[in-house]
Amino acid sequence: MVAASTIYGHAAASYGVIVKLTRTLAIIPICLGLAAVRSRRDKDATEEPAARRVTVRRIVPVFLVAFIAAAAADTIGLIPVAWHHGLSDLSTWMITAALAAIGLSTNVRHIRQAGLRPLARARSCGLPWG
Repeated sequence: MVAASTIYGHAAASYGVIVKLTRTLAIIPICLGLAAVRSRRDKDATEEPAARRVTVRRIVPVFLVAFIAAAAADTIGLIPVAWHHGLSDLSTWMITAALAAIGLSTNVRHIRQAGLRPLARARSCGLPWG
């Protein structure tokens, strides 16, 4: 999104960054909502209603707390500007490692079993890889 918006100039790139950050912030309520739904579903239906209460500690992922803490620390100036380039390189490496781990754990047999139907659905939804 940001890279594509830079084609149209600095002002468009600024809007692209705002849109990207807004979408990134949407991760927080989505994660909390999905975690709450999953937590409720995983609870045994035979338990007492009081025992089925979902605690915040159970539904809030650790990465989400770390993300919010890092954003807040940078916003209030606790992270020196000189560190930004190194932290950016580190984040790129970590994302690359995470994607490699996902790829290495992919079961090719399951992809073959799924066939071309998921790709056809992606194409009908207008997804770029479909």
